[in-house]
Amino acid sequence: CIAYDYLLIFIGMFFLLEACLSAPAVYRKQASAMFAGALASWTGNFLFLAGLSPLPHLDLTPFAFLITCLLFAWALFRLNLLDLVPIAHASVVSSIGDSIIVLDNQDRIVDCNPAAHRLMNLKPKAVFGKRLEEAAPKFAHQCDLSHRETPAEVVELDEQGTRRFYELQVSPLANGKDFQIGKVLVLRDMTKHREAEEKVKQQNDYLSNVLESLTHPFCVLDAEDYTVKIANSAAKGGDWKSGSTCHSLTRRMEQPCN
Repeated sequence: CIAYDYLLIFIGMFFLLEACLSAPAVYRKQASAMFAGALASWTGNFLFLAGLSPLPHLDLTPFAFLITCLLFAWALFRLNLLDLVPIAHASVVSSIGDSIIVLDNQDRIVDCNPAAHRLMNLKPKAVFGKRLEEAAPKFAHQCDLSHRETPAEVVELDEQGTRRFYELQVSPLANGKDFQIGKVLVLRDMTKHREAEEKVKQQNDYLSNVLESLTHPFCVLDAEDYTVKIANSAAKGGDWKSGSTCHSLTRRMEQPCN
């Protein structure tokens, strides 16, 4: 039993040591304080079990735990051990207007921001650990992640009878050793952009119909190089085609008139 306990301690200290060597500076200080605290209690217990205590039969473990508690308290209150990452995560992810959904390799929901909760019409924290198809079957069917080949494309979602368009980007999520442990879904509302495109298309179609209804030639020239940008059928019948220049068609000149 003691050997098993020490094995678990060694494994935990190994991960702390790895964090001390590879983590960013702010997290390296936290990991160093935790590693030093764990090392102090382990050292005190080891000296007692090995019979190396300065005073015979004196267990140094309780005194070592005092050092451990001081180091842990320093990491907790001075190095913001439990505050820095949760605050940064909550403030950054929650403030993003795009819907963000984090899935593991089994498509279980690991995390999602408030925008994603509203999009899927789900209660916060009630979906964590559930598969996306189970938590939001309609949303999962509309996105159809199983057959998605491109990293980003526009999907059409039905929100309470209203058609909305979202740019869905699926990115692989890897750990520090480049092993894929899941994927991140980011949905950006493109409805206004799509509506603007449709409006421009309708206006262009209307302009094209108006120009085609004219029986005489009509064209639009570029003010910079005098090339024909738009021409109706009547103008195209007289060689006024898109890309031609007015000076080459009217005066057979390669350069415009001065």
